[in-house]
Amino acid sequence: MASLTRGLFIHIDGDCDAPTQTFRAKAPAIVTMLLADFPLDPSDGFEVVGYAGHESKGLTTLQKIRPSRTSRVARGSFQWTGRAAGAFDAYCKRNELDQTSDRANSG
Repeated sequence: MASLTRGLFIHIDGDCDAPTQTFRAKAPAIVTMLLADFPLDPSDGFEVVGYAGHESKGLTTLQKIRPSRTSRVARGSFQWTGRAAGAFDAYCKRNELDQTSDRANSG
């Protein structure tokens, strides 16, 4: 798994301007949660978290910084919009999760 995490960090460092310190600290635990909750291969878990890291500036931004007219609301690490944002809100409420928590954003 160490080689997968190393590859993920290199990809994130090279492909976006995300703050990598937060990403490096949070990503392994989030991947572990995903692998426990879903039938994923480790590489799939790292890919999912890498995507979330790209969307959320290294897992630091949980709302869209510059919303457009067509996409005003974006929430969570995956920057959910439209119906998906509503589903994310409902999921957090139903499971009594803080929308800013890693648990909410990995489930």
